[in-house]
Amino acid sequence: LRVDLRREDYQRAGFPLPPLVFAVGQDGRLLEIWFYAFASALLMLPVFPLFQNSTLRLAAAVVGLLTFAGAGVLRPRNSRKKERTASTALALADSALLLAMLLLAADKLLAAAL
Repeated sequence: LRVDLRREDYQRAGFPLPPLVFAVGQDGRLLEIWFYAFASALLMLPVFPLFQNSTLRLAAAVVGLLTFAGAGVLRPRNSRKKERTASTALALADSALLLAMLLLAADKLLAAAL
């Protein structure tokens, strides 16, 4: 990640970024906890009355489940894969958020068309 590449610059500037404040490995656990919280929030979307279309409600649940299942990419097998693992997890989270927003927008457009 960018913080790892420019660690000295961020330290000189005095920015309290997680990889600089926490010990080595703790920032990965923080990312993992955030990822599970994000996946849990995605799983809660179908529970609340945000979706009117049941098919899109089911699709939102599937996105949440896939995001939750994808959390396994956060545990690299060796230390060389750590940077790639973090960027993969962030890309997965970004993709899941985009899909959830598209599902919400599609639901509102379908509801307005009916």
